[in-house]
Amino acid sequence: MGKPFKKELSFINETYNWAKSVDITELTDNIEEIMNFSTFVVGSGGSFSACHMFSVLQQSKGTFSKPITPLELHYSSGSIRDSNVFFLSASGKNSDILFAYNRAIMHDAKNVFGICMKKNTRLRTISLNHSISKIIELDSPAGKDGFLATNSLIGYFTLLSRMFGFENNVEDFYLSTSEIDSIKHFVEKLDSDFTLIVLYAGWSQPVAVDLESKFTEAGLGNVLFSDYRNFGHGRHNWFDKKKRQSAVVALITPEENELAQKTLALLPDPIPKLVLETRYHLSTSTIDLLIKSFYLVNAVGEKVGIDPGRPGVPTYGGKLYNLRYLSLLENKKRDYKSINAILRKSRKKSYEELTKVELTHWNESLFKFKKKMNNGKFGAVILDYDGTLCTKEERKKLPSPQIIEALHTYAKKGFIVGIVTGRGKSVRANLAKCIDKKYWGNIIVGYYNGGVIAQLTDESQPDISAKPKKSLQLISDTIRSHSQFDFSSELSLRPLQMTIEKNNKGDWNLEKQMILEMIANLQLNDIQVLESGHSMDVIARPEVSKLNIIKLCVEECSKRGISEQYVCIGDKGMYPGNDYELLRSEYSLSVDEVSSDPVTCWNLSDVGKKGVLSCLEYLNSAKFNKSYFTLSL
Repeated sequence: MGKPFKKELSFINETYNWAKSVDITELTDNIEEIMNFSTFVVGSGGSFSACHMFSVLQQSKGTFSKPITPLELHYSSGSIRDSNVFFLSASGKNSDILFAYNRAIMHDAKNVFGICMKKNTRLRTISLNHSISKIIELDSPAGKDGFLATNSLIGYFTLLSRMFGFENNVEDFYLSTSEIDSIKHFVEKLDSDFTLIVLYAGWSQPVAVDLESKFTEAGLGNVLFSDYRNFGHGRHNWFDKKKRQSAVVALITPEENELAQKTLALLPDPIPKLVLETRYHLSTSTIDLLIKSFYLVNAVGEKVGIDPGRPGVPTYGGKLYNLRYLSLLENKKRDYKSINAILRKSRKKSYEELTKVELTHWNESLFKFKKKMNNGKFGAVILDYDGTLCTKEERKKLPSPQIIEALHTYAKKGFIVGIVTGRGKSVRANLAKCIDKKYWGNIIVGYYNGGVIAQLTDESQPDISAKPKKSLQLISDTIRSHSQFDFSSELSLRPLQMTIEKNNKGDWNLEKQMILEMIANLQLNDIQVLESGHSMDVIARPEVSKLNIIKLCVEECSKRGISEQYVCIGDKGMYPGNDYELLRSEYSLSVDEVSSDPVTCWNLSDVGKKGVLSCLEYLNSAKFNKSYFTLSL
């Protein structure tokens, strides 16, 4: 099985140039979500080297990241809930990666991302059923790796560098004649039962990990690895006890050159030493050293008579690789949907963290809430827009066909659909395009967080011709007076609301905190700040509230002779989220964040779902009667 290793080496620069130029918009679009939380980077075999590269890159940008195997992820379940999980799998089909993906979904990770090096993978197919997940497939020109990960690693290292904002401007990588000769002479000195001690620091760590992986997986020889300073804490004794079998490979970038040279100078002369050095910096140095290490692997393979690209696999090896072990570790009795609902409410990381008293409290609260919701007889459904009816990608487009169909179903059957949003005319325009005009009378819209309420039939609304409230004008003037902000198009002032949208230029979390402090310093008591994933709304109080839509919805229900009960659905139920007030209603469901109130605002989504898919789950659970509808949750 596999390809000749030398043949794989011939594709390296082609793969690198492909990865350097391929469109990675899907990757960079998610970088903010990745950087907002610590990340478990999951991979097996050769892909595990790419996981280390990912972690070095993310941590260089200031967020913690940990490379981890699928089985290790299973035993880290208590930390998954507050973390991203990122998968690197060339084929996206092996049992370990599918097992780990299942763990990430079941334990409600913040986000689940992944990159596969081929199209139409099993991992991508499964991910389409989960809105917390996004698996990106790229088609490497080198095709499938041989037995060892080679071109897929070049692709991963280069793509990940670009994703984290590092540019690799080298046209092609190559080894000089002297470097090839150095590798040849070094390999000739190796004992028949050699052990390589690979020394690394910083950006060369992923290469050290990969050398160990390749030598072990292909059966080429023993490899131990250590950073330059941990090597000084006892590991040097290997040389004293195993002089004949020992050899050193030093991976050196410009950052640790002096440390490396002084370390090597202290080692006994008879021990063979190979220096793999790069003149490049940062992530480019890692790619350069990775390629150089491949040539070392090839040279050792020739010495020991093993082609690293097709070393031969014993029968039991194939059985080990394909072992299906989910049933050995899965607790089939666990109701993960209910567990996740409780953990979201309790703010706990794992079910085991709950005390007996807490378990009793939250289980009873969940039971009462579900019973109440299932017994409710509703005439209206009131929905948030951004994050609930449309995704971030759909924000400037129309909601999905599935959402439109669901809204039509409710309106056709004569029920009231309330839609309340922080936006104004753009939402009215989108709704007018996608909702059949004969049902507009059943659609009530709360624009600008409930500052303007009108039926969709009222084309004069939202009217924002009035002057802004004085407090809002003062806040706008204060922010605009600070030269460090560039909100020429991101700050919108209206009569009863000011919206500050995230731009792509700065650190949104920092800017948001600075703006909140500016507003607090003004000591205004007639405004409130609400937050969503992409913006801040400063609203006039008491005039503006998402609850304002309820009165008109109930009136319309009364006119039609249908139930006046209503159910509210939104995504930002945790204070100061912009749905917090709306989801304090007696019958309310969240598609994402929840409040701590045990009585209302629960997220009962199926595992792996949030946002639009959760909303569809709720809406599609309805059973319709003549004068009311019920939900089966």
